[in-house]
Amino acid sequence: FTQTKHKNLFSTSIAILTEGIQIIWKKDGLGGFFRGFNASLVTLSAEAALWWGCYSFFRDKLSQKYTSASLQGYKWSTVPLAGLLSVPISKLSRLLFTSWILLSIIGTVTSILINPFEVIKTRLQVNDACRQSTLTLLKEIVRSEGIGALWKGTFAKMLFFGPVGALTLLVYERVKLFSTK
Repeated sequence: FTQTKHKNLFSTSIAILTEGIQIIWKKDGLGGFFRGFNASLVTLSAEAALWWGCYSFFRDKLSQKYTSASLQGYKWSTVPLAGLLSVPISKLSRLLFTSWILLSIIGTVTSILINPFEVIKTRLQVNDACRQSTLTLLKEIVRSEGIGALWKGTFAKMLFFGPVGALTLLVYERVKLFSTK
């Protein structure tokens, strides 16, 4: 039963994908597959530059505080959490926890700053009637919906990008550490 269910889900997904490709091809030709490409390029470039730049800066600040020499022979200590309870934590765990919080903040700030680009990119890609330039679309959104429209969906992006960004960079650092040994 489960195997049949997954097989049907897969064939339904393939059918929907194929239909979507055919609709785009008939309507816009090859160019339809690249609608919003320039806006995507700007968005992803700005997002990566901001995210990795902040990460590199703060990573260096953290590594000055938690050097490998200062981690050796460290005894357990307690860290108060909001004054309600104390949790035993090693210096290495404190570094990981601090990194996690820092990376979540960087992901959240990046989401807030980049979201206007994301809104424009999405509108260019999804809206059939939208055949205007990025700047023209920006002006149109602000004129018709107000400046706040550029931050639609920010909260959802923050919920995703903060923790996922933190997890991504923590895994990146662990892999980098193990690959250099």
